Amino acid sequence: MSRLDRAAASLRAADLPARRWLNLLCLLSANWLAACTAPQAPPVIKPPVAPATDPWAAPLPLVRNLSGFPVLQSQYPNHDGQPYLSVILKQTYTRTADQSLQLALPQPPLQIDDEMSRNDCTAALIRPGELAPLKLATDVMITGTAHAPQGKPATEWKVGLKMGDDSRNLHLTGPRWWLKDKNNWKLSKPSPMSALPLSYDYAQGRRDAGCGLGSFAHNRTGMGWYTLAERKEAKKLAAPQIEWDEKRVSVIDRFTQLAGFAPVAPNWWARAIYAGAKPCEVPCKKLESDFDFNFYSQANPALRFNFLKGDEAITLEGMSPQGPQVWRLPGDRPHLLLHERAGGQRPQAMRLDTVLIENDRNRLTLIWRAVYLPTPSLVATEVRLLRKEELQASDGAIAGPTRELMEKLKQSLQPGYPGYWWPAI
Repeated sequence: MSRLDRAAASLRAADLPARRWLNLLCLLSANWLAACTAPQAPPVIKPPVAPATDPWAAPLPLVRNLSGFPVLQSQYPNHDGQPYLSVILKQTYTRTADQSLQLALPQPPLQIDDEMSRNDCTAALIRPGELAPLKLATDVMITGTAHAPQGKPATEWKVGLKMGDDSRNLHLTGPRWWLKDKNNWKLSKPSPMSALPLSYDYAQGRRDAGCGLGSFAHNRTGMGWYTLAERKEAKKLAAPQIEWDEKRVSVIDRFTQLAGFAPVAPNWWARAIYAGAKPCEVPCKKLESDFDFNFYSQANPALRFNFLKGDEAITLEGMSPQGPQVWRLPGDRPHLLLHERAGGQRPQAMRLDTVLIENDRNRLTLIWRAVYLPTPSLVATEVRLLRKEELQASDGAIAGPTRELMEKLKQSLQPGYPGYWWPAI
């Protein structure tokens, strides 16, 4: 091997920047033609590894509340592990003697936790917490005392809720009993009474039945539902006093349907079946695949309606000795304006998903909610309110930007609009 060949071999083995001299040597010696043109493995170039980003660590957009009502923004998990933001607005009104509404002053803050009747697993839900991440329909809940017509004692009367073409009717009775005749149970005639709390305590169910999802989980505070052993030993047992007018209780050992207008506790059957087999670990960053967002609906399943607009009239019958009562929702329309880093804005509609009527307190609570995905370009969320008068005048009396905003808000109520998003179910 010549001196030139040995130098070339040394440079090739060194894999140094001096390899470029090898090309020069190739030009100087024809003997190197084969060595220089031999295929060589291309250098391995590794792309830079982007640092892992945690979507939960991203800063939340600022909230500018221009609505005048209590507002809260929170972050919640979805099934795919990606967080989404939920903005909640609460409106509270009181009803006057002429059945009109006026703003409650001061406005009560958002209620964080459920208010339960006692601190155990058999408790009833007295007043629901308002921080549900989202709801898939409007919950209508009514609490208070039902009154017989004209306040005179009656053996039975109807309590009804009517909203447009929709109506729900309960059948209320005075105290009555299951009476045993040989092996058959029959209902006695009810005794007269003038008032009855509209509570699940008087609907079909069982008190202190334990914490499992057995037969008694439909109503853990009710009455009139008994074990086989209890039915064998007794000859007279208390019967339910509240039932659906269309599905009245007729058999002692058959559950009909949870009857009432009050909120439902999260561990009762109507909600617990949606919670999934395994609870989300704390801190929860990804929902289990069998979790259903219907779990967050706090109303009786019979009182879950397609999203209300917020200007409906709700008529209650059998809740006052003076006759029917009308609760007309105020008709205001909260919405969001999402501000982008580049300066753009896009509207996001809020949906009315909770209507709570506390009839004895003459108080109405409305909860509006909007959910959306956070993006790096989103820097601020502005909460605004269009009054009923503005909505009515937006067809011409208000300047163009308001009409344009109204059109965009209408579009944002459609699932295909880019600014509208629901988590996957």
